[in-house]
Amino acid sequence: MFCINQFRAIGCYDNNRKRSVMNKNLKTIIDSALVLCFVVVLTTGVMLHLKKHGIIIEPRPLLKMLHYCTGFVMVALTAVHVGNYIKSFKALSVKYPYTVINSQVLMVMLAIVFLTGLVKLLSPVKILNLGLWHYWLGIIMSVAAVIHLWRMLPWLMRKYRR
Repeated sequence: MFCINQFRAIGCYDNNRKRSVMNKNLKTIIDSALVLCFVVVLTTGVMLHLKKHGIIIEPRPLLKMLHYCTGFVMVALTAVHVGNYIKSFKALSVKYPYTVINSQVLMVMLAIVFLTGLVKLLSPVKILNLGLWHYWLGIIMSVAAVIHLWRMLPWLMRKYRR
């Protein structure tokens, strides 16, 4: 800490505080981008699934590309998000073991949905019912994500007000 006047501490500049504020702003941006990616991935996924019911939304290749790209960005942002809050998560799981079950389900479902989507994307042949599995696992993951958002939304709004 560097101060102009050591006795009265007027005009102090604290590097740790500045770093903390920057980290808080970065976390807010990452959390907001994660919510936006989730909404885009969910919407495009449902729109792509409507083909099974005879409703074709064009341009379909653009929807697929948007779904894939935002899905990859969402997984990357989720990894950063988990890295940011892993200490809080561990402390909360020790104190309240049943409150973190939703977050654990969400993490597992995201990994499974990502893997099924990756196999679907990279597979040279069409695997029977893999798309349907990916869709239903995505719906389960989306329900867990909405519950997670519902529980954390007041906290996220407080971060915006500061």
